[in-house]
Amino acid sequence: MHMKNLRIVLVIVLSFTGITQSQAQFLNTLKTSPWVIGVGWNIVDDNGEPGSVFATSEEWNLKAYPSSFRVEKEYKDGLSFVLTGSYNDYDGSKNTEVSSTFLAFDLGVKYNFMQLYNINDKWFKFSDNVFDIYTALSFGVTERSKDIVGTSPTVNLGFGMNAFIYNGWGINLDVQGKLGLTGGFISTPANYSQYSFGVIKRIGSK
Repeated sequence: MHMKNLRIVLVIVLSFTGITQSQAQFLNTLKTSPWVIGVGWNIVDDNGEPGSVFATSEEWNLKAYPSSFRVEKEYKDGLSFVLTGSYNDYDGSKNTEVSSTFLAFDLGVKYNFMQLYNINDKWFKFSDNVFDIYTALSFGVTERSKDIVGTSPTVNLGFGMNAFIYNGWGINLDVQGKLGLTGGFISTPANYSQYSFGVIKRIGSK
C-alpha cells in the first residue's frame, strides 16, 4: 500500500474512532443524567391576524383541566432536551370567529442561565439548585382543526423557570413565541404565543 493511501486510511480510522468515542460519551451522559417530567395547563394567545405573536387577554384560550405535558432530559453544562405537547380549544368569538381544537408538539433545547450566574448560591445561599431560569429554542407542529391556517410547522423562542421546592417536586412557568413556517413566516397568521404552568418532578438526580 502506498504511503499516501495509508495516510488516508489512518485519517479515516482516527476520525471514526473519535466520532465513536464522542457518541459513547454523549450517550453515557444522557443515560446517567436526570429527567424532569410534568403536567399542567396552557394558554394559547392567538387572534388569528397575520404577524401577531402576542395578542391580549381577550384572545386567550384556556382549559379548566390539565392540558399539557413536559419532558426534559438534562445533558450537561446547563443544556437540556425538551419535549412538550398541549391541547386546547379555540373560542370562535376570540380569534377567527371559528371554534376549533388545537394540538401542538414541540422538540428542542433549553439553556439554564444558572451556569452563568447561580442565584441559588449567590443570592439565597441554597445548597441545592432550586431555581432553573432558562431560555429555549425548539421546532414543532401546530394543528388547528377549523382554522384558516390548519397544520403549520413552527420555530419557537421562549424563556421560563423551573423551581424545585421539595424532594424533587416543583413548578414550571414557560412563555413561548411561536412563528409559523407557512404563509409568509413573519406575516403569517400561524404566529401565536403560548404560556404554560404546571407541576414537575425531577427524577434520577444525585
